[in-house]
Amino acid sequence: MAALVGIFFSLKTPVLAQAFLDSALKDGTGIRALGMGGAFTGASTDGNAIFYNPAGMAEQSFRYERGYLDLKNQNLAAGDYTYVTLPSLGLGDARVADASGNVVQIFTTAFGTRGRNRVAWGISHKAVTGVIGGTPVAGYSFDAGIQGLIQPNLAYGVVLQDIFRENVPVATSARLGLAYRHSPSVGLFTTDLEIRDFKSPSGAKLFMHYGLESELTDNLVVRLGWGRESYTAGLTVRLKWMTVIYALSTDTTQPTVHRIAFQLGQ
Repeated sequence: MAALVGIFFSLKTPVLAQAFLDSALKDGTGIRALGMGGAFTGASTDGNAIFYNPAGMAEQSFRYERGYLDLKNQNLAAGDYTYVTLPSLGLGDARVADASGNVVQIFTTAFGTRGRNRVAWGISHKAVTGVIGGTPVAGYSFDAGIQGLIQPNLAYGVVLQDIFRENVPVATSARLGLAYRHSPSVGLFTTDLEIRDFKSPSGAKLFMHYGLESELTDNLVVRLGWGRESYTAGLTVRLKWMTVIYALSTDTTQPTVHRIAFQLGQ
């Protein structure tokens, strides 16, 4: 019996390690987007674009954000990120670790610009280092995305994740997103179709993400979302010198995860 248990865990450990790496590279780390269920491909016009859709870098100004992905270490042993944006350029540094000893650090350089037809395009380079399943990892991968308008208040976004990679054992995936803004007070509605491992022999995995954001006052924004079997919520409080962004996620199988970020710049 003990031998069977040992075999089970020896088979399960690489699977969990691979899922950890996939999540670190593909789920994004921005607190605002996580509060909207990760449905952000068509709405990436702030610093979250570094992680969600590099085409959104075409709309950037100066921002600095420092975020913490699991305040109570419910799912992660460690998780934090920093990003800085300038017009058309963003730099992001994220580090996540779990209780099994898996740890990955991702330094992202993202560039985006807008073409003559008003369609924005962008590309990001992710330098990846860490230890996954007891094996050191050191490599890189690239994401590429586009964003545009279907109507003045309806935007779309498409991003291909990890399309080119070296020494990073993940498969290419894609996201297709829509973002509809009725008005600041009524809200921003977003949805993403995520396609994981679409070259897998067993077939692609499809996931839906949904988000809602409403600006209640000039200084208070609230969010709701759903994605990957988790319900999410969040808010932004704009103070005089700083913006505070909070998000949580919860489902029936995992403890509630609390996240927070502090932002400078607009």
